[in-house]
Amino acid sequence: MSSFVIEGTLTVDISGLEGLAGEIRSVSIKALQGEIRKVADQILRELVEKDWPAGRASPGYVSTGELVDAINVTGGGTSLSIEMDGSRMSMSPLSTGNSANGDWGGIESWGIHMGVQSQPFNDEMPAYLNYGGGGLVPHQGTHYFDNAFSKYVEIIPKLLADALRAAGFEVSGA
Repeated sequence: MSSFVIEGTLTVDISGLEGLAGEIRSVSIKALQGEIRKVADQILRELVEKDWPAGRASPGYVSTGELVDAINVTGGGTSLSIEMDGSRMSMSPLSTGNSANGDWGGIESWGIHMGVQSQPFNDEMPAYLNYGGGGLVPHQGTHYFDNAFSKYVEIIPKLLADALRAAGFEVSGA
């Protein structure tokens, strides 16, 4: 029985691919730090404003509309961080009301974004309104952050694909 063996060498010239990869990275960073960052911020702001507009009242809480101020979109390069930083919301101490004689005078005697003992509550407020909670003022969560993430998953890949197409790349699947 005889056998044949063919040996050979294949050389593939990949010169220029480094430049191509760099161009893809550059277009992606520009899109991420520009249009995508702007849209990510806008989506979360719209959901928060819809769920907690200024003046919306629930038992024990009247919305100041400052929840949108807690939105913080940061990052550089290929990184984008979208978070809610409650420390960006204001705090106002308890009003004096009638609390000196033991009559709390109702909700208006409480502070804005503060607990009943004047402790800061602004840091916890974004999570509390998103997830809901118990305590003195039970509240069903609106899940605005999860809803924003669902929109991000749908919209951001399309925005990136559009940016790459605009730069002359062929993009499929998005």
